[in-house]
Amino acid sequence: MLGLVLERATGMPYGQYLSQSVLQPIGAQGGQVMMNRPDGLAHTGCCLLLPSESWLRIGILLVNGGVIDGQSLFPDGWMQDYLAPSPANPAMGLHIWLGEPYLQRRSWSEVGTPTGFGILHSEPYLAPDLFLFDGNGHQVVYIVPSEELVVVRTGSWTFATGNDWDNAFIPNTLIRGIRR
Repeated sequence: MLGLVLERATGMPYGQYLSQSVLQPIGAQGGQVMMNRPDGLAHTGCCLLLPSESWLRIGILLVNGGVIDGQSLFPDGWMQDYLAPSPANPAMGLHIWLGEPYLQRRSWSEVGTPTGFGILHSEPYLAPDLFLFDGNGHQVVYIVPSEELVVVRTGSWTFATGNDWDNAFIPNTLIRGIRR
Protein backbone atom coordinates (compact mmCIF):
# COMPACT_ATOMS: atom_id res chain seq x y z
CA MET A 1 0.00 0.00 0.00
CA LEU A 2 2.83 2.41 0.89
CA GLY A 3 4.29 2.24 -2.61
CA LEU A 4 0.93 2.93 -4.22
CA VAL A 5 0.23 5.89 -1.91
CA LEU A 6 3.70 7.40 -2.55
CA GLU A 7 3.43 6.91 -6.30
CA ARG A 8 0.04 8.61 -6.44
CA ALA A 9 1.10 11.44 -4.11
CA THR A 10 4.40 12.17 -5.88
CA GLY A 11 3.49 11.26 -9.46
CA MET A 12 6.64 9.14 -9.81
CA PRO A 13 7.53 5.47 -9.37
CA TYR A 14 8.49 4.43 -5.83
CA GLY A 15 12.11 3.66 -6.75
CA GLN A 16 12.55 7.02 -8.46
CA TYR A 17 11.04 8.86 -5.50
CA LEU A 18 13.28 6.98 -3.05
CA SER A 19 16.35 7.72 -5.17
CA GLN A 20 15.53 11.41 -5.56
CA SER A 21 14.47 12.12 -1.98
CA VAL A 22 16.92 9.94 0.02
CA LEU A 23 19.66 8.23 -1.96
CA GLN A 24 20.88 11.15 -4.10
CA PRO A 25 21.06 13.66 -1.22
CA ILE A 26 23.30 11.30 0.79
CA GLY A 27 25.48 10.37 -2.18
CA ALA A 28 24.29 6.75 -2.24
CA GLN A 29 24.13 4.58 -5.30
CA GLY A 30 20.79 3.23 -6.35
CA GLY A 31 19.88 -0.37 -6.79
CA GLN A 32 16.73 -2.35 -7.39
CA VAL A 33 13.30 -2.29 -5.87
CA MET A 34 11.59 -5.68 -5.99
CA MET A 35 8.29 -5.56 -7.81
CA ASN A 36 5.29 -7.87 -7.44
CA ARG A 37 5.33 -8.33 -11.24
CA PRO A 38 6.84 -6.52 -14.25
CA ASP A 39 5.46 -2.96 -14.29
CA GLY A 40 3.59 -3.77 -11.07
CA LEU A 41 3.78 -2.47 -7.52
CA ALA A 42 6.96 -2.09 -5.50
CA HIS A 43 7.50 -4.21 -2.41
CA THR A 44 7.98 -1.42 0.14
CA GLY A 45 8.18 -3.56 3.27
CA CYS A 46 11.24 -5.44 2.07
CA CYS A 47 13.44 -6.29 -0.80
CA LEU A 48 15.38 -3.10 -1.49
CA LEU A 49 18.59 -4.28 -3.15
CA LEU A 50 21.34 -1.69 -2.67
CA PRO A 51 25.14 -1.82 -2.58
CA SER A 52 26.65 -2.13 0.91
CA GLU A 53 28.01 1.43 0.79
CA SER A 54 24.50 2.76 0.14
CA TRP A 55 23.20 0.91 3.22
CA LEU A 56 26.09 2.38 5.20
CA ARG A 57 25.15 5.89 4.03
CA ILE A 58 21.52 5.28 5.02
CA GLY A 59 22.71 4.09 8.44
CA ILE A 60 24.86 7.21 8.89
CA LEU A 61 21.88 9.38 7.93
CA LEU A 62 19.72 7.63 10.54
CA VAL A 63 22.39 7.62 13.27
CA ASN A 64 22.41 11.40 12.78
CA GLY A 65 18.64 11.66 13.16
CA GLY A 66 17.99 12.18 9.44
CA VAL A 67 20.32 15.18 9.18
CA ILE A 68 22.99 15.53 6.49
CA ASP A 69 25.14 18.61 5.97
CA GLY A 70 23.10 20.44 8.62
CA GLN A 71 19.77 19.82 6.87
CA SER A 72 17.09 17.30 7.77
CA LEU A 73 15.81 15.12 4.94
CA PHE A 74 12.69 14.32 6.93
CA PRO A 75 9.83 16.39 8.36
CA ASP A 76 9.91 17.42 12.03
CA GLY A 77 9.01 14.52 14.29
CA TRP A 78 9.52 11.88 11.60
CA MET A 79 12.37 10.07 13.37
CA GLN A 80 10.30 9.81 16.57
CA ASP A 81 7.40 8.36 14.58
CA TYR A 82 9.75 6.06 12.66
CA LEU A 83 11.16 4.58 15.86
CA ALA A 84 7.89 4.39 17.81
CA PRO A 85 6.83 0.80 18.56
CA SER A 86 3.98 -0.49 16.44
CA PRO A 87 0.82 -1.57 18.30
CA ALA A 88 0.81 -4.69 16.10
CA ASN A 89 4.41 -5.61 16.94
CA PRO A 90 6.27 -3.61 19.63
CA ALA A 91 9.62 -4.82 18.23
CA MET A 92 8.98 -2.87 15.02
CA GLY A 93 8.75 0.79 14.14
CA LEU A 94 7.82 2.00 10.66
CA HIS A 95 9.56 -0.61 8.48
CA ILE A 96 12.45 -0.91 10.96
CA TRP A 97 13.28 -3.37 13.73
CA LEU A 98 13.71 -1.84 17.19
CA GLY A 99 16.29 -3.08 19.68
CA GLU A 100 13.74 -3.20 22.47
CA PRO A 101 11.76 -4.93 23.83
CA TYR A 102 14.03 -7.93 24.21
CA LEU A 103 12.71 -11.14 22.72
CA GLN A 104 14.96 -14.17 22.46
CA ARG A 105 13.47 -14.95 19.05
CA ARG A 106 12.02 -12.23 16.88
CA SER A 107 9.67 -12.63 14.00
CA TRP A 108 7.50 -10.14 12.19
CA SER A 109 4.64 -12.60 12.50
CA GLU A 110 4.89 -13.50 16.19
CA VAL A 111 4.26 -11.22 19.11
CA GLY A 112 3.77 -12.11 22.74
CA THR A 113 3.90 -15.90 22.74
CA PRO A 114 6.81 -16.95 20.52
CA THR A 115 6.78 -20.54 19.29
CA GLY A 116 10.53 -20.73 18.70
CA PHE A 117 10.34 -19.45 15.15
CA GLY A 118 12.36 -16.35 14.36
CA ILE A 119 15.85 -14.92 14.59
CA LEU A 120 17.84 -15.69 17.74
CA HIS A 121 18.88 -12.84 20.05
CA SER A 122 20.99 -14.52 22.74
CA GLU A 123 20.84 -11.45 24.98
CA PRO A 124 19.31 -7.97 25.01
CA TYR A 125 21.10 -5.38 22.92
CA LEU A 126 23.52 -3.39 25.06
CA ALA A 127 22.35 -0.06 23.64
CA PRO A 128 18.65 0.61 24.21
CA ASP A 129 18.55 2.97 21.21
CA LEU A 130 19.77 0.33 18.71
CA PHE A 131 17.56 -0.27 15.69
CA LEU A 132 18.21 -2.31 12.57
CA PHE A 133 17.33 -3.41 9.08
CA ASP A 134 17.34 -7.22 9.02
CA GLY A 135 17.43 -8.60 5.50
CA ASN A 136 17.28 -11.97 3.85
CA GLY A 137 20.16 -14.27 4.72
CA HIS A 138 21.00 -12.10 7.72
CA GLN A 139 22.18 -9.12 5.73
CA VAL A 140 21.88 -6.61 8.59
CA VAL A 141 22.38 -2.88 9.17
CA TYR A 142 22.74 -2.13 12.89
CA ILE A 143 22.29 1.55 13.84
CA VAL A 144 23.29 2.74 17.31
CA PRO A 145 22.98 6.54 17.72
CA SER A 146 24.32 6.61 21.32
CA GLU A 147 27.60 5.05 20.15
CA GLU A 148 27.65 6.81 16.75
CA LEU A 149 27.90 3.30 15.31
CA VAL A 150 26.65 1.84 12.05
CA VAL A 151 27.49 -1.75 11.11
CA VAL A 152 26.64 -3.27 7.75
CA ARG A 153 26.82 -7.06 7.82
CA THR A 154 26.86 -8.79 4.42
CA GLY A 155 27.87 -12.23 3.32
CA SER A 156 26.25 -15.57 3.12
CA TRP A 157 24.73 -17.63 5.85
CA THR A 158 22.30 -20.48 5.45
CA PHE A 159 20.18 -22.55 7.76
CA ALA A 160 21.93 -25.61 6.32
CA THR A 161 24.97 -24.93 8.52
CA GLY A 162 23.10 -26.22 11.54
CA ASN A 163 24.10 -23.15 13.53
CA ASP A 164 21.66 -20.53 14.68
CA TRP A 165 22.41 -16.97 13.62
CA ASP A 166 22.68 -14.71 16.71
CA ASN A 167 21.55 -11.21 15.80
CA ALA A 168 22.86 -9.75 19.08
CA PHE A 169 26.44 -11.04 18.80
CA ILE A 170 27.98 -8.52 16.35
CA PRO A 171 26.59 -5.27 17.80
CA ASN A 172 27.03 -6.33 21.43
CA THR A 173 30.64 -7.45 20.81
CA LEU A 174 31.44 -4.10 19.18
CA ILE A 175 29.66 -2.08 21.89
CA ARG A 176 31.55 -3.96 24.62
CA GLY A 177 34.81 -3.10 22.84
CA ILE A 178 33.87 0.58 22.42
CA ARG A 179 32.95 0.93 26.08
CA ARG A 180 36.20 -0.52 27.46
